[in-house]
Amino acid sequence: MDAVLRVNIIDGPFVGVVYTLALGAVLFIAVRRPTRRGIITGSSALLAGSVTAFVALWLVKLTNTFGVEVSVTTSIWVYLTFAAIWLAIVNLWKSRWPRKVVALPPPPPTPSPSRTPLAGGALWANWIPSKDQPAAGTSGSVTIRNSLSGFRSRPAGLYLPPAALVKDPPLLPLCHPAHGATRQPGPVLPETDP
Repeated sequence: MDAVLRVNIIDGPFVGVVYTLALGAVLFIAVRRPTRRGIITGSSALLAGSVTAFVALWLVKLTNTFGVEVSVTTSIWVYLTFAAIWLAIVNLWKSRWPRKVVALPPPPPTPSPSRTPLAGGALWANWIPSKDQPAAGTSGSVTIRNSLSGFRSRPAGLYLPPAALVKDPPLLPLCHPAHGATRQPGPVLPETDP
């Protein structure tokens, strides 16, 4: 498992392999002998993908979902992804089995029963707060060591809930916002301190 966790998913050979496989799959389901029905079906899929991407990006902008403006590069990836999804969908009908196999998504992984967080069940259902638990959590910043990557980062925002501030705290989950892309450096959770 450590080998999987050490795979560089930002750049390097793994990313190249994934991009190559994805491009090959899209080309396999998109390129076929040109027929009138195939051209209409493929064009309809690309149009549906573009409309879906437009609506998704419009909703993200309208609701300010990520707290930052979506970049042009991200928008292009969203359009390409939805176009590929719709191409895969239309290849599930009136196509031969190899196209159906490539168009179908892989099944989701099933969780291992031995990897449950707590043997007694969910923390919220079984944990009783201690008497020394404060009424509110605290927020601040921490420095993340860069001994492996050498990356010089800014201090990361950190919020500790009240349960983390007791003498013998329970094992709590860690919430890591995507890329730390927030409007400002600091906790992305609402301020809870009095």
